[in-house]
Amino acid sequence: MGCKDTKVEGAEVISPKEAHTLLKTNNILLIDVRTPEEFDSGHIENAKNFDFKSNAFNEAIQTLEKEQPIIVYCRSGKRSTKSIKNFREAGFTKLYMLKGGLLKWEDTGYKTTSK
Repeated sequence: MGCKDTKVEGAEVISPKEAHTLLKTNNILLIDVRTPEEFDSGHIENAKNFDFKSNAFNEAIQTLEKEQPIIVYCRSGKRSTKSIKNFREAGFTKLYMLKGGLLKWEDTGYKTTSK
């Protein structure tokens, strides 16, 4: 697995540009691990919201397809880094983490959407 300058055990850390390219394939799932309030204020299009701080987080991710590639992101990268451990323990094998989170995504010039 290729890692840039950030190492997250169990996931490949990718740049916003790499994530944008990956998202053009229909097979990838995008998970936003921020709170519903943060998610509603702006998120990457087609992202699903699974609140990492919620007591139901581990139960919620069990409903996902374990073989499907997943990109995980939060606001800056802290929660997504922590959540990777939960995804791994739940049996997910193809994990990517958006380096710098939503802040870096927007800094790169990519759009977000809100409800």
